[in-house]
Amino acid sequence: MSKIRIGVEIGERAVSVAVVRGGECRAALVLLPQCAEDERGKAAAAALRQACLECGVKRGDAALALPWDAVEYRRCARPAMSTARIRSGLKGEFSDFGGEKLCDYEILGERGGTLELEAACVSRRGLDSYADILSAAGLRLTAAVPAETAYGALTGGEDCCVLAFGQREARLTVYSGGTAVFRRVISGAEEHGETAAAAGKALNFYRYNAGTATLPRVYVCGEGADREARINSLRETLQTEVTDGGELPVLALLHIAETGALAAVGAALGGEEARRTRKKRTISFCPRQRRRADTLKTAALALAIIAAAALFGKTAVADRLADLAQARSALAAAQTELAALKASCADYDAVLERYRRNFYDGLDNRTVDRLEVMALVEEQIFPVCRVSNLSVDGQTLNLILADMDLAGSAELVERLMSQAIVQNVEVYSVGYQNGDMLTTMTVTLCAVDET
Repeated sequence: MSKIRIGVEIGERAVSVAVVRGGECRAALVLLPQCAEDERGKAAAAALRQACLECGVKRGDAALALPWDAVEYRRCARPAMSTARIRSGLKGEFSDFGGEKLCDYEILGERGGTLELEAACVSRRGLDSYADILSAAGLRLTAAVPAETAYGALTGGEDCCVLAFGQREARLTVYSGGTAVFRRVISGAEEHGETAAAAGKALNFYRYNAGTATLPRVYVCGEGADREARINSLRETLQTEVTDGGELPVLALLHIAETGALAAVGAALGGEEARRTRKKRTISFCPRQRRRADTLKTAALALAIIAAAALFGKTAVADRLADLAQARSALAAAQTELAALKASCADYDAVLERYRRNFYDGLDNRTVDRLEVMALVEEQIFPVCRVSNLSVDGQTLNLILADMDLAGSAELVERLMSQAIVQNVEVYSVGYQNGDMLTTMTVTLCAVDET
């Protein structure tokens, strides 16, 4: 089965579609209705959809023939390098071209390792707007070629001239070997005589600079209902053969009835050639590819995302529950430890109460001042040693001190003897018990009336 190639042209007054399959071509042209500028895109999409149905296609990849004024050209030279690097460097050549842009080139020749290029630049925003129109009609924009490249694909390599008429101006392009080598814009295309005279001057200028003896054949293409009158006017003025664009060499191999869709036919052929060859003899812009939404794939992807989210949520909940159980276990262990600690200290208050009661009972009904005894113990004994046991019997204070050597005992005796309440201090023994050094000391206190 032959491959289908689709070409599209969106003009000021009409939209044309060409479908090339093998050696046959079907073309359709649909006029655009009068509408506001902001509604032009919708109208063009509707007309394009109708033209596609007339050609027997509903969807597919398409190449677009860009309007003449959408592309800017410049001649430049670059050293031999990769295509990507050349395209990247060409953006500097069009630094005055505002906005984001796409650049491409064709090689005109090579001299001393330097490539002579025909560089071209187009607005990315404008290209995206065309892609939206094609997408609304069921087509995907895969290549965009300048109008002169589209017409060049129809020359079959013949040295000739294509004069394409528009609403307000005409575009004259001279081709050599299928490559555009000379171009001129002729204003005031409404007046046939003036257009013919301007075309004659441009062709004479080209012949003089190219050094050729004769003028190339002129093919008349483009919009307008009075093409026959234009051809006759050109034949009277130009000193060369003038014929209808429907007789371009490549079109002789195709059976095409709609000659108003020549640019679309050239786009179908030129876009395919630009994708197929790597010799960079044609200019072609490749816009961003926009994938069509596949409902089944989108639904499957959505279900996979939902399932993954549910699995992740279930795993996250399980992890949180495990953390909660671990925290509860740690809390229970801490509560058990606290209960055991409280149980071990449950009789502390009772023991302390009995100790205080016994201590104060030894001071009751005695001849010593209880407050002075307590002050003596807290201020003179506690700061310098650890008391293992303490008791009061009348005027005698019995002490068992821990971790105190002889030097410390002597110092404590001297310290106690300096107090008015102390009458005498005796050290009875110094020894070890369960690894602790214990010192037994007796302090004789003065009676109340003696102090």
